[in-house]
Amino acid sequence: MSRHRDRLTDSARVPESRPAGRGRATLEASRPPVKDSRRPSKPGKPARPVKASRGLRLAGWFSVAAVSILVISTLGAYFKLRSEWDSIGHVTVNSGDLGKRPPKYNDAQNILMIGSDTRTGGNAKIGGEAEGQRSDTVMVVHIAPGRQGVVVMSIPRDTVVPVLACPAVSGTPGQAEAVGSVERINATFAMGGPTCLWKTVEHETGIHIDHFAQLDFVGFKKVVNSLGGVEVCLPYAVNVPQSGLHLTAGRHKIMGGQAIAFWRSREGLGQSDDQQRIQRDQFLMASLVQGIEHSGFLGSPTKVLSVISDIASSLTIDMDQKTLLSLAVSLRGVTPKSVQFVTAPFEAYPGDINAELQFSPAAPALFAAIAHDRTLPKTGKAKPKTAPPPGVAATASTTVLNGTQISQLAATTAATLSSRGFAIAGSGTATTPATKSEVEYASATDLAAAKKLKAQLKSGAKLVLDPSVTPGTLTLILGSNYTSLLPAANTGTKKLTKTYGGITGNTNPCSDQSAFSSG
Repeated sequence: MSRHRDRLTDSARVPESRPAGRGRATLEASRPPVKDSRRPSKPGKPARPVKASRGLRLAGWFSVAAVSILVISTLGAYFKLRSEWDSIGHVTVNSGDLGKRPPKYNDAQNILMIGSDTRTGGNAKIGGEAEGQRSDTVMVVHIAPGRQGVVVMSIPRDTVVPVLACPAVSGTPGQAEAVGSVERINATFAMGGPTCLWKTVEHETGIHIDHFAQLDFVGFKKVVNSLGGVEVCLPYAVNVPQSGLHLTAGRHKIMGGQAIAFWRSREGLGQSDDQQRIQRDQFLMASLVQGIEHSGFLGSPTKVLSVISDIASSLTIDMDQKTLLSLAVSLRGVTPKSVQFVTAPFEAYPGDINAELQFSPAAPALFAAIAHDRTLPKTGKAKPKTAPPPGVAATASTTVLNGTQISQLAATTAATLSSRGFAIAGSGTATTPATKSEVEYASATDLAAAKKLKAQLKSGAKLVLDPSVTPGTLTLILGSNYTSLLPAANTGTKKLTKTYGGITGNTNPCSDQSAFSSG
């Protein structure tokens, strides 16, 4: 059995080793240069410097994306507006182009929301002329089973990811896999459209994506105007010539033009970094969700149809009318308090001089919580089986090994077990594939701890006595029969904001003062 333990990482917080070019552990070791995500300049015009262009990108699409999933989902109920439906862009994402996909653990809906900085049509007047498009906002909207809660997780646009193979679709050039190379996540959209971004997000997070929705500059402006503006709160007056943001201190209800300027501003506000910008984005998004509830927007067909008519030509989706209608019906009971906004934990990319980021060791636990949704709202009378609390019998140090082809499975499982109180020694890749999951232990002394660990697996595991295992430790080998851990009592997505520093949808926008601090 010890054959499985040859390739271990040093810490449970480091993802298991994967083939070169397909995992963060390999990428961090070599620290390759980041693939340039800038667009090619037009003939005769110099390329924009990376630093300057980032300061003027339209980020903060989170609020618009959240509104989109609530607003456009009602479209299926109004078949008479066939012209609006036909104006919406539709892109089919073929499962075969996504590679090896994470399992779908439950009936949650995970929507990939994309803010495109395309400069076609009226978008050039807002963002300036440039070729191509990138995803300057990437967000996963997790709609829990039972539809009583929503988690909105944003991924910083400068996060580096492996360069995966992506086909040339939706007018993009496509890209070949570049082993050992990385690129900014917003470049994956430029190279392979929604399909490539979808594939990359699944590959890096282990979250099964069900659908995507994409909105551009013009759509952002129109949706804010159609909703009557959005409230922001500033601790001091701001004047940012680069984006055109000019506001006095205090509360303001801003319309589409100023909302765009607000989102475009990074330099000139606070510490001019992405962390504060994302924080401001989340507070505005919460304010917008509150405005939707207070206005009774979703209960007004006239308001809904007006917004749909405005944004249809700026929107691209992969969903059909039936899917949208189903989402609309299920989301009508969602309240601002039940909506959480969090950011995927990140840190500086080692050795980089252009402020690139990478997912931090805390990220896998968040990804696992969203993927598994351990505290999903209960439906029906039957009470789902949940894993017992770890207790004192689970004190043996555990190493988790991935005996499957599912990326990041050992790392995310180890992170989840750690959040439940299990001592984790490390995670890695088994040297040989495993058909059935196993818990290896050294002697009868560790049998109780092995049984406690086995009880966490929904698909169960075989207990294997192996004298070569170090006494006081366990080895959990995840086999191809592994589906998930059992839901854990008193943990899960309901507490993500407390754990990861996010906010809920009913947060006061004026409590966002730290996002403007320069200290």
